[in-house]
Amino acid sequence: MRRFGAAGGGLTHVREWKKYFRQLTALGAWLCCVLLVGLSIVPPVSAQTVTYIHTDALGSVVAETDANGKVIKRYDYEPYGAVVGGHVTDGPGYTGHVSYAATGLSYMQQRYMDPQLGVFLSVDPVTAYEQPVGQFNRYRYANGNP
Repeated sequence: MRRFGAAGGGLTHVREWKKYFRQLTALGAWLCCVLLVGLSIVPPVSAQTVTYIHTDALGSVVAETDANGKVIKRYDYEPYGAVVGGHVTDGPGYTGHVSYAATGLSYMQQRYMDPQLGVFLSVDPVTAYEQPVGQFNRYRYANGNP
């Protein structure tokens, strides 16, 4: 959280959640009209479009709606997270994990997963077995049973 001073002793609080959500709250008599975030300038509030993300029980994004409740996009996924009838977009996707359009991969907190193949690109550093021969594949997602 960043704090900026305001007239009358109040404070302006800026909260940032990733690049998708920004909230600006003014507690004072005036508010500075230009806010620099990193190297980019945040556009005025009137120029922003409000989009609501709807998820299922797994946390997968299933729809996006505008401020009026009109559905803008719908998403459907195969068992390992490949998008059905569409392309992967940047942002939250299957099970709420971040998807990358350029690679088609999902970032699942510590490793990247290929939703077309249902496998991770790197081995799981934690294993449940001393000798996981055939019992626990450390590259598979959900042990091959999503």
